Amino acid sequence: HGILDERNPEFSGVVMNLIQGDSPEDGFLQASEIFDLKINSDLVVLSACETGLGKVIKGEGMVGLTRAFLFAGTPSIVVSLWTVADESTSKLMIYFYEFLNKGHSKDDALRKARLKLLNEKDDSELIYADPFYWGPFILNGTQI
Repeated sequence: HGILDERNPEFSGVVMNLIQGDSPEDGFLQASEIFDLKINSDLVVLSACETGLGKVIKGEGMVGLTRAFLFAGTPSIVVSLWTVADESTSKLMIYFYEFLNKGHSKDDALRKARLKLLNEKDDSELIYADPFYWGPFILNGTQI
């Protein structure tokens, strides 16, 4: 799950693991921790709920997970703008990666994945016609 702390956006983060065990880690990756990372990746995908939210701070712009990952070195990030449904998100991500693996650009792969999900039918009825299912994810950064 993505968690936005509007009062202190540097404490916003992603829940990675709630099982603590003997680990000193809390299972929560905060924006402040992400800023300290050196990411060598062409793309980061945060398919959890509300990972693209942030707070606009005068003189700083939008502060949240997107900015943290871009600052840490990834040129592109896919994030969600609202709560997502597990089944449709899983399918959308599978389609997205399939199109990426076929050589499509990131933005085209996301567009094609959305269209494929949108056009899925069950007994001739569109299953995921509502934008709630295919619309929460956006690509930030470089599109290639």
